[in-house]
Amino acid sequence: MSTSARRADGTSVVKAPSAKAALKDVLTSLNLPPGILTAAYLNYQHCESRIWLLDNSSRMNVRDSHLGRPGQQVPGSIQRIDDILRWEELEECVRFHTQMASQCWIPSTYRMVNDPSSYKTEWLQGREYTLCRGNIRDVLSEVEEIHSVMENVHLDQSRCPLKYCIRALAKEIKASAQAIAARDRNVTVIICTQGRPTTKDGDVGSKMMRGFEDELQLLSELPVKIIVRLCTDSEEVRDVYNRMDSRFDCIDVIDDFWGEALEVYLHNPWLTYTMGM
Repeated sequence: MSTSARRADGTSVVKAPSAKAALKDVLTSLNLPPGILTAAYLNYQHCESRIWLLDNSSRMNVRDSHLGRPGQQVPGSIQRIDDILRWEELEECVRFHTQMASQCWIPSTYRMVNDPSSYKTEWLQGREYTLCRGNIRDVLSEVEEIHSVMENVHLDQSRCPLKYCIRALAKEIKASAQAIAARDRNVTVIICTQGRPTTKDGDVGSKMMRGFEDELQLLSELPVKIIVRLCTDSEEVRDVYNRMDSRFDCIDVIDDFWGEALEVYLHNPWLTYTMGM
């Protein structure tokens, strides 16, 4: 018999023993094709945990992003809302994944790039928030804390030192890499960013971008899967990361829902790209 808890909205969270069944229920409710369901199960089986690196720099306070809402005219359609803050797009993404993680018991960690308290001092990385890494009774409060942090974040720091965040993360994963690999599992690292890394002082440039890529290369040698979730409409940034995507086997660069939907359509016009995907 599985142990579960229930949110105020009626959705439930479950502990690990029944997580696979919960995953099946959640994915089935999204009306995904059978082939994608199979791939999702396989990915879940090999996922040790998820680590989210969230860019909370001032560049996330730009209105060039989009949100999807249920269409008013056509039932089942999705309406695009433009001129949304990059952070608001990221917030919607994190809300979806915290809900799925809590329902399917996917151990997850969320980390801010910047510590809000270090605004006028030397750079410090933000604290981490965990989900599904402890007791089932804590999950509801963990989800609420993450959502509260996302809603009340201050995007007032020009610094986005992803290079140093990735370096620290690689050091942490390396300590348990042998055990993770022995279980035939991997850590999924999701880097959510506007795409322009800086130094610890907020300076940008090609040298810093190369340093960021070097750290990604070192991270990719560990048992990880790396997803770069871009939160920007900048074609220049997209081009840089698409070239990176082609060079690294274990790095997948993804856009917002609309960009991914267009890419899928150009390759498979018979497949309807839904929010669930």
